[in-house]
Amino acid sequence: LAGAGVPEEKLEAPAPVVAVAPTGKGGVPWNCVEICFLDAEHVEVTVEGQGRRLSYADMGFGDRRGTKARDRGPKKAWSWLRTFAEKRGNIEMPKRQSGPTRMGPRDADRQPKSSHEVLLAERSGAAKARGNLHVSMKDLRRHLCSHFQISDNPISFEKNGYRAKFRIECSPSYRQ
Repeated sequence: LAGAGVPEEKLEAPAPVVAVAPTGKGGVPWNCVEICFLDAEHVEVTVEGQGRRLSYADMGFGDRRGTKARDRGPKKAWSWLRTFAEKRGNIEMPKRQSGPTRMGPRDADRQPKSSHEVLLAERSGAAKARGNLHVSMKDLRRHLCSHFQISDNPISFEKNGYRAKFRIECSPSYRQ
């Protein structure tokens, strides 16, 4: 095609559509990314000194389900990103429930619970919240990696919670 009279500049592949900066393996690390919530629906994203104002839809957090074309709102992962901002990059795990109480003389005569009842008791309360948080963090990681095109994990798990590897905060106008 180059010999067919078409200039070589027009034959180059189009640049990838990246919301902030071209990154990828060996690209910008997460500690060079800053996210500042301006309000409930907009953020200021800065990567290596280059900033842009984006909405949840611009970042790929828009919910595409439903019948209305323009008013579907953000996905649940967006609210978790907001929670990270409100808690300054740290989300603590819900506390584990204490172990089963010891049986006293009055309880010793009772029949043991069925395995189904034991499972339901284990999965209620804090245990269920911990499981839901794990799933939500997985979804949030996937969205962030997809948007910024950085393959590293943006959220690390520590013994008592999750920590963002990027800087995230709320602007003073967000808190008003």
